[in-house]
Amino acid sequence: MSGADEPERARRTIFKFANEEDLSHFVVGSDADIGGCSTAKVDLTGPRGTARFYGNLSLDVQPKYKDKLKKSGYVGLRNKVRAVDSKWAGF
Repeated sequence: MSGADEPERARRTIFKFANEEDLSHFVVGSDADIGGCSTAKVDLTGPRGTARFYGNLSLDVQPKYKDKLKKSGYVGLRNKVRAVDSKWAGF
């Protein structure tokens, strides 16, 4: 019985971030939207077309929401929905 082929391990560029406008094609969110204490940000890291997604993941809840939420804790980064003819189509 033969196994599956080894996965390809070469690096692949999925997105390039050349300027701040490119970052506007993405949405950053966290549980702060529903009363949590997590934070998330994304910014450009240098001239090579890379970005940094960072922040603080917290299970804490703001005091005014303690009676509604026991704990929370999420952050996320996603691309915005775009038309098929966009330069980002196919990713």
